[in-house]
Amino acid sequence: PPRMTQAQRQAIDTPAAGLLVYQIDGTPGLYGYNGSEWNTFSGKESALTFSSPFSRSGDTITLATAGAATAGALTSADWNIFNAKVAATRGIATTAPLTGGGDLSADLTLSLPAATASADGYLSSTDWSTFSGKESALTFGAPFSRDGNTVSLATAGATTAGALASADWAHFNTAYGWGNHASAGYLTSETDPLFAASAAHGVAAADITAWNAKLGGSGTASYLPKFTASGTLGNSDLFSDASGNVGIGTLTPASKFQVYGTETGANWAGRGVFGGASNAVVLGQYNNKAYFGAHNGTLDGWSDLTINPGGGNVLLANGGGNVGIGTDTPDYKLDVAGSINGTAMTIGGVPVATSHDTYWSTAGGGAIQYSGGNVGIGKATPAYPLDVLGDINLSGSLRLNGTASLTAAKAANWDAAFGWGNHATAGYLTAYTETDPVFAVSVAAGITTDSTNAWNAKVSGSGTEGYLPKFTASGTVGDSALFSDANGNVGIGTTTPVSKLHIAGADMNNALL
Repeated sequence: PPRMTQAQRQAIDTPAAGLLVYQIDGTPGLYGYNGSEWNTFSGKESALTFSSPFSRSGDTITLATAGAATAGALTSADWNIFNAKVAATRGIATTAPLTGGGDLSADLTLSLPAATASADGYLSSTDWSTFSGKESALTFGAPFSRDGNTVSLATAGATTAGALASADWAHFNTAYGWGNHASAGYLTSETDPLFAASAAHGVAAADITAWNAKLGGSGTASYLPKFTASGTLGNSDLFSDASGNVGIGTLTPASKFQVYGTETGANWAGRGVFGGASNAVVLGQYNNKAYFGAHNGTLDGWSDLTINPGGGNVLLANGGGNVGIGTDTPDYKLDVAGSINGTAMTIGGVPVATSHDTYWSTAGGGAIQYSGGNVGIGKATPAYPLDVLGDINLSGSLRLNGTASLTAAKAANWDAAFGWGNHATAGYLTAYTETDPVFAVSVAAGITTDSTNAWNAKVSGSGTEGYLPKFTASGTVGDSALFSDANGNVGIGTTTPVSKLHIAGADMNNALL
């Protein structure tokens, strides 16, 4: 125990119960703390006892030296011996069937299991006895038999399976046409209609079971087979002819692959579908016509069709025939039922218009404009049924209500008689002095017979209301094909235009602009 003064002992803060110290002053001696107070052992040393590996002899306490059977202090010699031992980090590795290897820091137990039918190991005495007596346990079934250590194979007969005797071989070779067994060993011909499945014929019950497990069924020549039931084959819908063509729905495919259906009316016939869960290409006969298009994934509605998205030409009706958009009875090379939108148009390779600058327009870029039912030439916003910005040149007469109203001669007479201005610089009426309500043909009125003859020689004819006029003969006008209604719509081939320009006829088949 530690040695200290009385003051040092009493200064220990919260000593632990059982603490022993030796006081060197005051009343010296051995003191112990019992948990609540210090007690002296003065005069009580003789009552102290020590257990192994400690011992006492008078005032001497001794610690024994550790040995193989004795606990105690470790000597330096033993320490050196232990220090030279294998490090605790070393281990022992094992391979099957030996187990139990590992780190030497802990005790290891190596095990070798007993051998079984599925595991390697040591041979137990029980198994050794069993294996040692195995020969006597062997049994043989017919046609083999055993007598002691002799195993025999019976000779085959009418009711016994076994080895074929040479005499029987000769009989079979003669009667049933067997080949040379020395070189081939197989049957070359069989004429017996009653070749029963029996051991005598070399056919065992297991063979019959195996044959019965084969696929059954039947089919028609050239049809590809399919399973009609588990283990049974029959005809599929695919037919392959002798030329290598395959047909579905036809026995006479005319190409490498032909799909044929017999449905009529508003139904698909021989439809082929190529696609996935979202969209599919379909082709076949629909509504009694050949169709090629796109369907949705459930095949109950039409979808968008993209043709040659990577580029290249798309040839339609290249060998003759017409193409229809919006109509299934096209009458022309391109027959469109509906409006056409484009950035340019050419006829015979010559541009009719480029970009959005057309000769007929509803905006300010073209030469002829439409606005509110009026036609403007050179004006983007015409204010009258015909509004012209610039000079008008006529090679004939100007007619009002079908009657020639203005000729060159009349213009000269009016210039002299009615105060017209200088046509070279103005070209319009500057004054009008005629007040006679009866404008007679007379010299006094400035109109001569020559004038009337000149007027009568000008343009004549008549027309139907709403039609734009055209020359029907020299000096005569009549209805043209252009019709302008009260709503400002112009029709070609129709008197009921439904848009600003409505073309109806064989060449355009109802084109709207």
